Amino acid sequence: MSAFYQTQSGHNTGISGANDGGFNFYITFNGWIVINIFSSVSIITGRVVNINSTIKVHVRSQFKRNIDTLTKYTSQNLISLQKCLKSVRNPLLFNHPLVHQNRKMPFAFKSQALSSLPASYITADKLRKSDRILCLNEYSNEEQRGKHKFLTHDKNILLTENQLGELITPTDKLLVLGQYRDSRILLLSKNTLIENQNTAIQPDNWLDIRSIAACLDAEQSTIAATAISLNHWHAHHQFCGLCGHSTDIGTEHSRSCQNDACKQTRFPRVDPAVIMSVINDKDEILLGRQASWDENRYSVIAGFLSYGETLEDCVAREVKEETGVIIESCQYLASQPWPFPGSIMLGFTVKAKKQAINTTDDELEKAFWISKDELLKQKMNKQLLLPPSLSISRYLIDLWLEH
Repeated sequence: MSAFYQTQSGHNTGISGANDGGFNFYITFNGWIVINIFSSVSIITGRVVNINSTIKVHVRSQFKRNIDTLTKYTSQNLISLQKCLKSVRNPLLFNHPLVHQNRKMPFAFKSQALSSLPASYITADKLRKSDRILCLNEYSNEEQRGKHKFLTHDKNILLTENQLGELITPTDKLLVLGQYRDSRILLLSKNTLIENQNTAIQPDNWLDIRSIAACLDAEQSTIAATAISLNHWHAHHQFCGLCGHSTDIGTEHSRSCQNDACKQTRFPRVDPAVIMSVINDKDEILLGRQASWDENRYSVIAGFLSYGETLEDCVAREVKEETGVIIESCQYLASQPWPFPGSIMLGFTVKAKKQAINTTDDELEKAFWISKDELLKQKMNKQLLLPPSLSISRYLIDLWLEH
C-alpha cells in the first residue's frame, strides 16, 4: 500500500519504505531525520532542507493504523521523538529487543532473565526448597550426539527436587546457572536417558529442546539456551589446552588451570555465524539444502565467521562459496542465539549482483531461485519443507514473503 499523509502543524514528518528487499523507515521531526534500518535506529545530526511537507508512506496495509498513530503524535510540536517511536507497535520500527519480543522467536534472550550468581557446582544434598532445577539429557552416543532433551512438566522445565524423584541422588553435582526471580537455577546433566526410574514425571516427558522451544516463554527459552551452552562448555574444557592439567570452575563460568606453573584461565566463547536471505532483481529468494537434511528440506544460506573477516565479508564469501552467486549489498536485520552448542546467528538480507548458481564446494546438494508464489505452492503441496518456526532462517524467509 502507498499512502500520503500531511501533518496538521506543517512540520516535516514522514515514513518511507525502502528498496533492495528491505525497509528503511525514516521519520523527520521538526527538521530532524531518524533512520530505522530494521532493528537499529540511527539519528542523523544534521538539519533537513527542501523536504516536501507532503509525506509519502510505503508500508504494509495492516500497519496503516500504526502510521496514523505516528502521524498524530509527530504533528504535536512538544511531543518527544522517543515517545513518538514508542507509540508505534510495528516491529519493523523497533530496536532489536522489541523485534525479538514481537516475533516471539525462541532463544531470543530476555534481558536479565538470569541474574548473576557465583559460578560453582553444588551437591544435591545442599539444595534449598526454593531452588529450581533443569534436568538435561545430552546424548553421548555417536548416533544421537548433539540432541538435547529436558525433563518437562506442564510445559515447564524449571522443576523442584521432588518432581525429579529418583533421577537425583544426594551426591549428584549440579551447576549453578544464576538467579531467576526468587529461585536459584541449577542444572542437572545426565548423559544417558533413564526410563525406568520412579519419578514423579513419566519418561515421555523427556522432550527435545527444538520441539518445546516454541512453547516456552521468553525467560525459560533464555534459561534453556544458557544451560545447553554452558553445559557443553564445561564438559569440553575439563583440562588445560596448554599443559594438560585439570581445570576448575571460576568467575563467570571460566575454567582455570590447577597447575601452579600455568594458571591459565579460559572463558566461555560464542561462535558468530551469518545467515542471509539472498534476493535477486526478480524478488526471488535463494534456497539450498545439504544432503544430510530431510527430503525436500530447504533453507537460506549460512556460515561461520572466519578470523580476520568482517561480517559483510563473511556474508559475501559464504554466498559465493556455497552457491557461486555474487552479492551487491547486504543489510543487517536481527540476531538469534543458537545454543547448538554456542553460536549467535546474525541475520542479513542480501541483494544479488550475479545470479548464476554453481554449487561446486560440495557443501550444498542443491540450490535454486524461487518466487513467492512458487514457494507457497510447493510448500502447500509438501514439495518443499521450510525450516522450523523457531529458527531465524524461517524468520528471514517469512519476512521476505510478507514484504
